[in-house]
Amino acid sequence: MNKDYMLHSICFSDAGALLECLNKDPVDLILYGQASEFMEHVRDKCKTLRLAETDEELYVGERYLYKYQRVDVLVQQILACLETELDKPVRRIIFYGIYSPIGRCGKTSFALGICYNFPGSLYVGMNSYIGSTDVSESFFAQTEQFFYQLLTHNESIVFTIQDIMEKQGEGCAVIYGMRCFTDYKQISVDDIVWLKEVLAFGKIVSRVVFDVGASVLADFNILDGFDHIFVPCLQDAYANRRLNHFKLLVDDCAYAKLRQRMEYVEVPAEPYDSPGMRDYVRRNVR
Repeated sequence: MNKDYMLHSICFSDAGALLECLNKDPVDLILYGQASEFMEHVRDKCKTLRLAETDEELYVGERYLYKYQRVDVLVQQILACLETELDKPVRRIIFYGIYSPIGRCGKTSFALGICYNFPGSLYVGMNSYIGSTDVSESFFAQTEQFFYQLLTHNESIVFTIQDIMEKQGEGCAVIYGMRCFTDYKQISVDDIVWLKEVLAFGKIVSRVVFDVGASVLADFNILDGFDHIFVPCLQDAYANRRLNHFKLLVDDCAYAKLRQRMEYVEVPAEPYDSPGMRDYVRRNVR
């Protein structure tokens, strides 16, 4: 790779040929597929990066890229990797899900508060109503484009997010919800996992916060796509009855794995940009 970020790539089908090349010329990075004993001998000679077929926990502690992406997206991610120390642990993008079975609990203020207090965050609204009356048609068009690209697994979503963040220019970006909230029911856990794969290693965002309304879920499986799930609560009899029913559903064997990533919180009744919300977020969000 030269200073103008021109990538010169060579494909090796023979281990001996690769070793011969490493002994003659410096190589910035080796991309490989399935793990092999041979790669263990190469890692002390050159930086390595796996081209993975899934984003499952098979690759915990290992640097990897999801290989089934458009070439220009892959090149961007490879360049981002080359600009970092590959020997250091990967800092993954954190995906938060903010969901509650009860209303008026500060869910949206908390979700926006996370984004407002952590630069490089992306807020994704999935509520029955968008929460703002001051949204331009062009911004709505970008929001619809984001959700369309999410549902169709179009890697151009990277550039859509980048454009939204550059236009808002406040350290975080807001993607308002779709005009027809029933369309959210098409979004599945596979779509959330895919978005993680596309954004992995990039420098566009560091946190993605999904504000999920109670009426837009087809089922609870989508929550399994988030690294951490916050459930805002209220201390009154009616809210507690709804919350207890939700806990019974989560305790069902089909959703039991969600409990390890689920945290019940009492959010202060304050605006997302207030000092009180800032202090609460900084104490409770890692």
